[in-house]
Amino acid sequence: MDWTEQLEALAKKTKAPNWQAPPNEEATKMALVAPFLRALGYDIFDTTEVMPEFSADLPLIKRGERVDYAILENNQPRILVEVKAYRTNLDEAERGQLQRYFHATKARIGILTNGHVFQFFADLDEVNKMDEKPFAEINLLNLRQAPLSQLKHVTKHKFNLDELLGIAEKLKYIKGVKDEIRKELTAPSDWLVKEMAQRVHSARRIRAQILDSFRLIVAEAIQSYIADRINETLDKAIKTVEINEHDHQSDEQDAAEAKDSNDIVTAQQETDVQFVFQHIRGCGSEGASISELMQAMPGKTRPQIRAMLKQLQASDTICMKGKARGAKWHLAK
Repeated sequence: MDWTEQLEALAKKTKAPNWQAPPNEEATKMALVAPFLRALGYDIFDTTEVMPEFSADLPLIKRGERVDYAILENNQPRILVEVKAYRTNLDEAERGQLQRYFHATKARIGILTNGHVFQFFADLDEVNKMDEKPFAEINLLNLRQAPLSQLKHVTKHKFNLDELLGIAEKLKYIKGVKDEIRKELTAPSDWLVKEMAQRVHSARRIRAQILDSFRLIVAEAIQSYIADRINETLDKAIKTVEINEHDHQSDEQDAAEAKDSNDIVTAQQETDVQFVFQHIRGCGSEGASISELMQAMPGKTRPQIRAMLKQLQASDTICMKGKARGAKWHLAK
């Protein structure tokens, strides 16, 4: 298996019904972090390659202070790994120890992890000083969003520091732009409201009164645009499902329903998608299965429900938990 397949296998383990989260930091290291490093290709049993409890007698390092792992090259650390307990929120975690080792050694890549989220840091802003924000993140509970193809240069057999730092800089800015777009879509800023008003309003001068009224208009327009895009993609997904359902569905009932639902594209699609989303949200932590959604939406076929779920999943709105027949759909975190 390549490293991405090994990560998928590790992620699958954490999603198993009988999975129990590690109770402390040491258990997290053994159950998740060591297998993660092994997936990257490093020999966790070779202390010339992976040194646990790495310490160094260097300026800035407190007496007895250690980092949990150092991945070595010629006895010099090139990647530092600091582990926190499984339920630790990494965005709020103390990282001074990792920062000090980062500054004192020649390592230029740092990993902060709680066992299921792995944050990657570099020194893009200032050499030998760890950046405040990670340039990438791997979440075992949501591997689909991780930039795995770009992070291949952190693996043992493809490690290339120059390539990795170049990719890190690009990922850093992509993440920053995405965060800003997300903020604008959620709560339009004064700048965006004013910019839109200047572009579409007939008034020569945009006064405060116009801006106040335009704020709600911009917010509503954004939500309407997102809904339109969802519906456009849903239309395509429904057609694709209906065309291919007979080739890929072994269930006779589903095949019959797919035949009956060929080319169904109704004006109710937007309402239907919103209903599916609201129904799943109303189910809370219990989630909703396809069968339950079919009961809640009389007349809708299984392929149509699947197409709606597929579209909501593609927009990171919902996620599936559990095995195929017992799967339930939940709001994405």
